[in-house]
Amino acid sequence: MRSLLLAALLLAPVCLPAQGGQNAEPPRRPRVYLDCPDDYCDTNYYVTEIPFVDFIRERTDADVHLLVTSLATGSGGTSYTLTFIGVGRHQGRGDTLTANIAPNSSEVARRREIGRVMKLGLVRYAMESPAAPLLSLAYAAPSVAPGAAVTSRHDPWNFWVFRVGGTSNLGGESESRRASYSGSLSARRTTEDLKLSFSASGSYNESRYSFSDGSESFFALRSYSNTFRAVKSYGQHWSAGLSGGAGASDYNNQKFYGNAFASAEYNFFPWSDATRNQFVAIYALGARHFRYTDETIYFQTEETRPQQQAILATSMRQTWGSVNGQASFSQYLHDLSKYNMGVSGSVDLRLAKGFSLSLFASASKVHDQLYIAAAGLSRDEVLTQQRSRATAYQYSAFVSLSYTFGSLLSNIVNPRLDNLGSGGTNVVIYF
Repeated sequence: MRSLLLAALLLAPVCLPAQGGQNAEPPRRPRVYLDCPDDYCDTNYYVTEIPFVDFIRERTDADVHLLVTSLATGSGGTSYTLTFIGVGRHQGRGDTLTANIAPNSSEVARRREIGRVMKLGLVRYAMESPAAPLLSLAYAAPSVAPGAAVTSRHDPWNFWVFRVGGTSNLGGESESRRASYSGSLSARRTTEDLKLSFSASGSYNESRYSFSDGSESFFALRSYSNTFRAVKSYGQHWSAGLSGGAGASDYNNQKFYGNAFASAEYNFFPWSDATRNQFVAIYALGARHFRYTDETIYFQTEETRPQQQAILATSMRQTWGSVNGQASFSQYLHDLSKYNMGVSGSVDLRLAKGFSLSLFASASKVHDQLYIAAAGLSRDEVLTQQRSRATAYQYSAFVSLSYTFGSLLSNIVNPRLDNLGSGGTNVVIYF
């Protein structure tokens, strides 16, 4: 009996307490939740190029919440802010890195630079995983002579950026044809203290319809606009500016319009945090001048009116989702009953594991359409939206609820037959 007991003890597995406690989690690759909008994030690329972490689809099971936000730069490029937020066993850790993309960069160059910065931020988490022995560091040294000082580059354009563009669109069927042409020119100079911008644009749109009786209908809309803005920064919260513009619009019965405004703005958050949090209050005071194509319902062919504007706007992007909202009010001072008041907002929430909710709504009360022509619109002009119509209000809304379930891991990339399209069923419910 004693010999059987001794043999059982020798054959039994030896259970030793795990290092760091009885319930310590075994080492594994960091799990990363990539919180980045699809319009500028190629998730498949990052999954392929960063193999030393596991990308997962549920943020509550992640070790690192990687939040990517963006803002346009003065040169016309984009500055991406990558915020690495430690979760679970990495709670309390955090880093913020920036990827700056030059204007007119290709999609390949953009995702390569964002991926490079992602790797830098994720290394500290991977160093405590089984992937650590397989990591190495590379450095692409600049072509500068040893010991030579690296000086800042001289900017022959003095921060000015210019852009010229044009588009054309043609299409039709056997009984209808349409064409549109547009062009634009812009110039801007952006520094920390001062922002200057000028722009000019114009467009021409025409539509032609043929009917069975041999008759035809032809419509054409023209518009052009010129704008300028100068904004001075005063610390991390205050800004002040001058703005103005001029143009014409067939749709709004305006042979010519011009405006000029002085404005002040306060951001309750510091502007250095603008990629993730903004809450601004704006007040503007100025005047508008109009010359109308047709006499208006107020018997005016030309008028100049003082106007005030006030705006409250917020934009927040956090690990639980994002919120954007705006409340605006404008009023003509010659007649206080002529005003426009509106609100709009969108919310993207991650309610629970797998559940997400998206909401958008906007509504406005319209009492400032000074430009409405006294002559009524024809049925064709109404149906083809050739002229603006009088209205007392406007609104729109959108709701989307989705639920995702299944495997957490999203490290597999397999694009075979993706170009054929999908014949399956989506688990997204729209109301």
